[in-house]
Amino acid sequence: MVIVTVLLRLLPISMLLVLVTIPIVYKHVKEFFAVQDKKRTFILSVKNSFTIVTMITIAGICELLFDGLIK
Repeated sequence: MVIVTVLLRLLPISMLLVLVTIPIVYKHVKEFFAVQDKKRTFILSVKNSFTIVTMITIAGICELLFDGLIK
C-alpha cells in the first residue's frame, strides 16, 4: 500500500523507509501468535508500535530536510 501511494504521489518518497520495519514487525507478530500470553507478548506490541512510529518520524524528518532534492 505504501508503494502504491508513493507511486501515486499521495505520500512522499521518503515514506518508503517504513518498509524497513517489515522484517522486525513480522518477527514480533510471529512470536506473538506462537505464545499468546499477554504477560510475555504485550511488550512485542509496544516494540512494534515504537518501531513503526520511529520510522515514520524519521521518514517525515527526511522529507522536511531533503524536500525538493529528489524532484
